[in-house]
Amino acid sequence: MASKAAADLAPALKEALRRAEDVTLTLAPLAGAALPPGTLYLVAMPIGHQGDLSPRAVDVLAGVDLILAEDTRVARDALAWRGIRTPMTSCFDHNERLRVDLVAARLAEGRRIALVSDAGMPLVSDPGHLVVRAAVAAGATVTAVPGPSAALAALAVSGLPSATFRFAGFPPRKGGKRDAFLDAVVSSVDTSILFEAPQRIAALAAALAARAPDRAVALCRDLTKTSEEVRRGTAAGIAAALAAEPEIRGEFVLVVAPAPPRDAQGGAADLERIVAALVRAGTPTAPLVAALREAAGLSRNEAYALVQRLKPEAM
Repeated sequence: MASKAAADLAPALKEALRRAEDVTLTLAPLAGAALPPGTLYLVAMPIGHQGDLSPRAVDVLAGVDLILAEDTRVARDALAWRGIRTPMTSCFDHNERLRVDLVAARLAEGRRIALVSDAGMPLVSDPGHLVVRAAVAAGATVTAVPGPSAALAALAVSGLPSATFRFAGFPPRKGGKRDAFLDAVVSSVDTSILFEAPQRIAALAAALAARAPDRAVALCRDLTKTSEEVRRGTAAGIAAALAAEPEIRGEFVLVVAPAPPRDAQGGAADLERIVAALVRAGTPTAPLVAALREAAGLSRNEAYALVQRLKPEAM
């Protein structure tokens, strides 16, 4: 049965609707009480265009009890024009461990917390893993408020194969780890998505061009901003263009096409040559078979037969 207040409201509402020009509707963000208690929200923030902050994200950020922000200054600027004044504290690489106990305690009290990065989805090359792990361990609900993503936006506009892809993030600065990272990118059978700082983007492009000069790439700069730019070409061509623009600035995403399929017979010949060399060097059969199964996708019997066939006494 409808309440007395609702019953009293009905005639007044009907009368107001008859005079539509006098009716004003105001839509307000959801109150905090409308959000489930003890929940951690991972909220995607705009990567450039402020209009990309979703209505649901606005409701959640206005309704939670606390916002954890990678940089509180950036978050406050992004939310101020929406009228969001939710209490906020920082959570970045160097203090995330200090926030773990705070988050666990607040969630246990039934508080609602939102985690945001400066741009895009939290945890994607941004802090937040320790906070999420603590929330999960505490039995709290962890949910995403999806939205803008520089990695996925770059993949979509790149024009490169998108059925399978790998997000590689930022490359190591130097040494063997950097070489291994770049070798993995150019040998990957999936499209690779990389981030890099503006002062290092030319060096990254040059390093990729040295390994795979004809590889198709897409260089995306300032996605969703008025200065957005997407350059498509070969690794060598993009590297040359960047070398001619040493002062270029912006936020960069580099998308690299997958390695071309190798000729099956040529690949088999290369594999046999490598295995034969390892056999001659005295590599024990068991670890060699295990490596072949993992790296070449051979069955145990196939790998064992190949090793036995290439032993000197069998030739």
